Amino acid sequence: MDKKINLEWYRTFKEIYQCQIITEASNKLGLTQSAVSLQPSNFEKVLNKKLFDRNQRKMIPTEYAKIFYYQVVDLIEKLDNIQTLTLENNSKVINVGCPHDFFDSFLIDKISHFDFRINIYFRLQIKA
Repeated sequence: MDKKINLEWYRTFKEIYQCQIITEASNKLGLTQSAVSLQPSNFEKVLNKKLFDRNQRKMIPTEYAKIFYYQVVDLIEKLDNIQTLTLENNSKVINVGCPHDFFDSFLIDKISHFDFRINIYFRLQIKA
C-alpha cells in the first residue's frame, strides 16, 4: 500500500488539537463530523504514530502529537494565509505584456492608481 498523506489531514489535525472535540473541529473546518473523525486514524496509520487518546468526549493529544503540532502549526497557518490572499485578490489581478518603452512612457506613472495587482511581462519591441 502506498503511504500518501492528504494535506487536509494537517489542517484537521490542527483543529482537533486546538479544540479537542470533533464536533467543534468539524464546525470550524466546515466538514461533517464523520469526515473529521476518520481523518486522525488515517493520518496515524500513515505516520505510524498515535496522535490522540480518545475518550467519550475529547481527543487528548499524545506526547508525539504535542511535538508534531509545534512543528507544523506555523506551516499550516502560512498555507491558509496564502489561500486566503489568493482568494481575496483573485479578481484583482491583471497580466500585461508590453515593451519597456510603453511601460516607461505610459504605465509607470499610472500603476500606483490601480485598485488591483498588476503583473507586467516585458517583451522585445520590434522596430520596423
